[in-house]
Amino acid sequence: MSTAPEQAPTSAGGNRWLILAGGVLVQLAIGAVYAWSTFSKAIQADPSALELTKVQATIPFEVAIGMIFVGTFLGGRIQDKQGPRLVALVGVTIYSIGIILASFARDASDLWLLILGYGVLGGFGLGLAYIVPIAMLQKWFPDKRGLITGIAVGGFGFGAVITSPLAQRMIDSSEDFQQYPTKVFLYLGIAYLVMGLIGASVFKNPPASYTVGGAPAAAKGDTPAKNVAGKDFTQQEAMRTPQWYLLTLILTISVTAGISLISVAAGTATDVAGMSAAAAATLVGVSWASSTAAAASCGRRSRTRSGACRPSSASSACRDWPCSRSRTRARQSSSTSCAPSSTPATAAPSAPCPRRPATSSA
Repeated sequence: MSTAPEQAPTSAGGNRWLILAGGVLVQLAIGAVYAWSTFSKAIQADPSALELTKVQATIPFEVAIGMIFVGTFLGGRIQDKQGPRLVALVGVTIYSIGIILASFARDASDLWLLILGYGVLGGFGLGLAYIVPIAMLQKWFPDKRGLITGIAVGGFGFGAVITSPLAQRMIDSSEDFQQYPTKVFLYLGIAYLVMGLIGASVFKNPPASYTVGGAPAAAKGDTPAKNVAGKDFTQQEAMRTPQWYLLTLILTISVTAGISLISVAAGTATDVAGMSAAAAATLVGVSWASSTAAAASCGRRSRTRSGACRPSSASSACRDWPCSRSRTRARQSSSTSCAPSSTPATAAPSAPCPRRPATSSA
């Protein structure tokens, strides 16, 4: 039994898969910030002319993480008014300029350049650009919100997977880079700028009438379907609930633990485990690869477990209705029926949801 392939969006507005590729490209560029432990280890090594202590070597990264909060806070509000493209372009430009500026640090007296470039400018630009693809892509993929969020966040993590071993190889390739590891930032910053500008150039929000899967656009004057997941809170309303503070506390504790490990991962691998610098850089990349896979997997599972009806041209009545699945002994005969969340199941629409297509092991 065959099924028709998923239909492309019926509304004009652009290729959403191209926009997804642009979003992942931007995330790859800005996600490289998490490869800092590789540079921190090189800066503290004997050949390095910077001669920073462990505490000094962690300051630029700590400042960057703090500035991400400022960037995301402002970027989310600006993109609501100016659109995603402008915010992303400005964000990746500021981020790249910060990385390039950090490349001019030559000794311990230039620590302020690392803090200003990598920390303040890099972190702020990262925050501006990071929030844009996640918010924008959910609008383009209303049928795959969880999966798309996982891919976007995974792309961010994969930036360190690429940058960490690449940066270590560049440092090892030249005595000049071993003496001045920060010089590598110049080439990486230019690469980030090119990648970020190309990716952000395709960013845009979908039109108001945008639909997916052949579902007809809502007619003018139609009442929007009720959000079956619950109420959407404003910022003021959310901050008056205890759940907001509990979630914030959980996130803060989790991020603090993760960032503390990330900032010294390469150094710990060499000092405690006795790994070589190249092996430590690879370990940093592998850890982020695991994070990337987890983000994409969890995003997909969160969508498939949500229970929302998937739009279908065969039965548009099931669109926006919560589903209750009835399973028989044979998986092939599994069916789905819909009922509104505010009424009993007996008030289900006359048109049932289409049967789930039979799956073949071939």
